[in-house]
Amino acid sequence: MDTRIMRKPIAVLFLVLPCSPLMAAVGEGFGFPKMRVELKRKRPALVYYIMGTAICVEVKSQVPKGLTLTQPMASMLESELCKYDRELKPECTRPETIISCTITELSLDEKTETRTERQQVGERQVWNEKKQRYEKEPVYGDVQVPYKIITGAMTVSYQAVDKKTGNRDSDNIRVSYNKEYRKGEGAPSLNEVEQIMMWNIIAQIVPRLVPTIERVEVLLAKGSFEAASNLGKAGLWNKMLETLELMTPLKNPKDDAYRRYNIGVAYEALAYQAEDLATTRKLLEEAATNYRAAIEMNPKEKYFREPQARIQTAIAQYKKLEEQQEARRRAKQEIIQGPGPQGNKGKPQGPTQPGATGRPLTNQDIVDLKKEGLDEENLISMINTAPRVQFDLSPEGVRYLLKNGISNKVIAAMRARQFPRQGPSRQTQRKKTQ
Repeated sequence: MDTRIMRKPIAVLFLVLPCSPLMAAVGEGFGFPKMRVELKRKRPALVYYIMGTAICVEVKSQVPKGLTLTQPMASMLESELCKYDRELKPECTRPETIISCTITELSLDEKTETRTERQQVGERQVWNEKKQRYEKEPVYGDVQVPYKIITGAMTVSYQAVDKKTGNRDSDNIRVSYNKEYRKGEGAPSLNEVEQIMMWNIIAQIVPRLVPTIERVEVLLAKGSFEAASNLGKAGLWNKMLETLELMTPLKNPKDDAYRRYNIGVAYEALAYQAEDLATTRKLLEEAATNYRAAIEMNPKEKYFREPQARIQTAIAQYKKLEEQQEARRRAKQEIIQGPGPQGNKGKPQGPTQPGATGRPLTNQDIVDLKKEGLDEENLISMINTAPRVQFDLSPEGVRYLLKNGISNKVIAAMRARQFPRQGPSRQTQRKKTQ
């Protein structure tokens, strides 16, 4: 693949962790000295992707204490949703989607209690017979120390409703606060605690409805590649990639594996920065190719294997993000042109469940359902009854499934569904003819 096409200046979307470079000895899992950097990866809406982009956010309170929070919370929630999804526009006159929140619980309390602690209260002179001189010795005693204890709880009943289709997402979201401050040092005011809890509520609502950003920590090999790695650390991933690809490979394949690994990291970073999803997909494929090459050259390096699962997760996330954006595009088109020949009355405007029309069941769906508690029998049943499936049963895809606890029986059901037998084989047909 010609990477020059994709080496245009792109807005930097990564953050270097505020920690000094770490060193690792050979044999401890990373044969070269390493540094840690953090990438920012897009994550699709987790529960319900907003189809109607003209939104109205409303907040009410059933408790008197919450009345002062209704307007600030509505403004902050609206701002956060629009920050992550630029297609959304505030519109309460003729909204397409209504997001309503009701504060049903708000409690705040602070108290001070005194605790007895053993600590040094002074010094005394003690004769040291061996040294023939007096020395200072600490004196300990019980001291009464005040503690400020701040507690709080906030519950919000939330729902988002698409006015055109009636599709919705709803939940009761509760957060709590319980911290102790010795001598009251660093203790926030009750108003600040109120704001903290409100932000925590908003931070749980926003990812349900719009794509957000998640931070991914990655390692970069230094050693012979430190100059190139520093380019990546500075966000110059294109220059890092060019430097590594023009570099003369190291004679020892086990050492050169770290160069290929770093190339994979550069491609991954560029994938997360790309503006369009098609470019992201191509760059993730290039990253996976280089990660595989690093494993083949140095199979004992355990840190080469983790990126494979990370890339599979990223590919699944960006695929879901692409499906969500396509569903919104279709919904907008229907608003302008009307429904297609068959009509869409009563049908959701976007894939709301795995395996629904337009939304094939994927590896990531199986892993997510497993994590949410679905047992083996029900997983197999869902695989067999889903209208559409699109499983990745490559060696990398199967490794990802096994790593996430998917049993061999479930994988066998996925394989049988993905590759159904189309009648007797040619060999069987030839035997019958003879």
